[in-house]
Amino acid sequence: MPNWVDLPRDLTENILQRLGTVEILMSASRVCSLWWNICKDPLMWRTILIHHILSLPYKYRHQLNNICYTAIERSCNHLQDIDIQLVVTNDLLKCIANNGSHLRSMRLDLCYAISDEGFSEAVRKLPLLEKVEISMTNLTKVSLEALGRSCPLLKSLKYDTELYVSSGQPCDDLAFVIAETMSGLNHLVIDGDNLTNVGLLAILDKCPLLKSLHIKRCEHLELSDETLEKRCTNQIIDLQLNRYDDQDQDDHYSSGYYTDNCSCCNTVQYDDDPSYDDDDDDPSYDDQDEYDYSTGFKLRFWSRMR
Repeated sequence: MPNWVDLPRDLTENILQRLGTVEILMSASRVCSLWWNICKDPLMWRTILIHHILSLPYKYRHQLNNICYTAIERSCNHLQDIDIQLVVTNDLLKCIANNGSHLRSMRLDLCYAISDEGFSEAVRKLPLLEKVEISMTNLTKVSLEALGRSCPLLKSLKYDTELYVSSGQPCDDLAFVIAETMSGLNHLVIDGDNLTNVGLLAILDKCPLLKSLHIKRCEHLELSDETLEKRCTNQIIDLQLNRYDDQDQDDHYSSGYYTDNCSCCNTVQYDDDPSYDDDDDDPSYDDQDEYDYSTGFKLRFWSRMR
């Protein structure tokens, strides 16, 4: 095996930046003094990714909260992109806000511990946000209104509700909040809501820059409405509308990138950032306590160089 300590510093930095946050903090920074110094550089922490938690070695999972705080604080206000699953709390959101004056992208997934109050307080300090994904949380329209009013540069929003309740009454409150506060949107995903045609038309009216629209699990939409269909097909390039998970062709029409065999029409895909790699199934990950993570890390490090 080559002597990885003797690699040029700029090459080492480039490779380390491709690792996940947990790998950098728990393994890479402990390899040698050079790597330790590189990993203390705030520029290493412009992107923080903590997801696929179940694929992490078991012994590190209980440390994730501390890992998040450490990574965010090390960024020293250079943080630009953060993607976290499960471990986010209101206090952690406050930490993100205090260190995220340059934050442009935020993804929160399966974060049930955060509240509307905590989220709203945080986004008021994050005016440069351009892309936000909120999936499987307890956040409501209150949070979205705070987001829209606090982040005028917002261009991309994904809102995925915790559960889809088919008996929900028609309600366009969420759609009206988006329409009134997020006029600069280019891309919008709503997965699971009780909006109607009225709400969707309000979004189309107030968001003239919108070119990509994915609506899923919104059973109160009447997709046979010719007015709605005409507005959508004329304005939207990448369009996916369906009322249910089981997508009958009668309840689904789209334009732009849709084809009859397009798998994304069965599951809304929102993974246009190459740093969100869902396919990196690495055999060096093992959930067993006896797993030698440092050895696995070295193998991963060299696999990224090849």
